[in-house]
Amino acid sequence: MVPGRLDKTPDSPNRISRARRLLRLFCTCRVLKVIDPPLRMKTVIALLLWTILLAFCWPLALLLLVAWPILWLLSIPFRVIGVVVEALLALVSALLFLPARVLGHRRP
Repeated sequence: MVPGRLDKTPDSPNRISRARRLLRLFCTCRVLKVIDPPLRMKTVIALLLWTILLAFCWPLALLLLVAWPILWLLSIPFRVIGVVVEALLALVSALLFLPARVLGHRRP
């Protein structure tokens, strides 16, 4: 074996440790996490309903296919407003409960 080169045999320690490192990297990678099963099921149901609509009324299904991204874009400002209102309510709640937390009360 030449010094400095990895051994290419299937059972070499270098290949096994390299495989373990790659496996550990893939297991901790957030991109490869499995999607929520309920979200996956909702997607399958939505696709099934759309194909049924396509079979029964194809112009409405194509209109829905074109209009859905536009409606999603129009809903973005309302989502931002919802996030801001939720953050403000959390801030007010934190300010109201601050004296109790300073005095040592813990949530159950």
